[in-house]
Amino acid sequence: LAASGARVVIVSADLRRPRIGSMFGIDETATGLTSVLLGEVPLAEALRPLDIGTGLDMALLPTGPLPGNAPAILGSEAFAEILTRLEEAGADIILIDTAPVLPVSDTLVVAQQVDGVVVTAVPELTKKSNLAEAVRRLRAVEVEIVGVVMNGVTKETGNYYGYGYGYGYSDGYRHDFGHPTEAEGLSSSPDDKTSPDQAVFG
Repeated sequence: LAASGARVVIVSADLRRPRIGSMFGIDETATGLTSVLLGEVPLAEALRPLDIGTGLDMALLPTGPLPGNAPAILGSEAFAEILTRLEEAGADIILIDTAPVLPVSDTLVVAQQVDGVVVTAVPELTKKSNLAEAVRRLRAVEVEIVGVVMNGVTKETGNYYGYGYGYGYSDGYRHDFGHPTEAEGLSSSPDDKTSPDQAVFG
């Protein structure tokens, strides 16, 4: 997305086991989303520019300190306001990483606030029955599934799911019915307004 010229912000909204930050060497639980919601830091200060060696406009909003009431936070007007402020700051695409669909309700709460959901699966790790149930729950709240990502596909696993939808997660969320699934929000806006938060894009 960033390679196409879009200004991308990743919002780390897995308020249980955040992992996006570790990919970029960022400690997510220091300052981030929850810090902004509590009024401890301004949004522009919580956003972390991502240097991936391409000169592209990307930033991460880490989770911040993990709360005990994730669904209430993610369903709040304050969270929706942060998404609006990111759009007004110049973000073309907002990617929201969330917790798995099946064990917790967090993702279903977030999914109702975005333009669409990207679903993915890890072949042979995410059970087909779990994928089907995750998609059923997303559709039950009238979420638009706009795309599919298959992680770790090999020649041997390429036909594991056929053409079904799925969104996989790692073994950090094991539970009674095996490997759960998760969804990622995708929100975009052509709005190019300026605001104090725009500092993240320079």
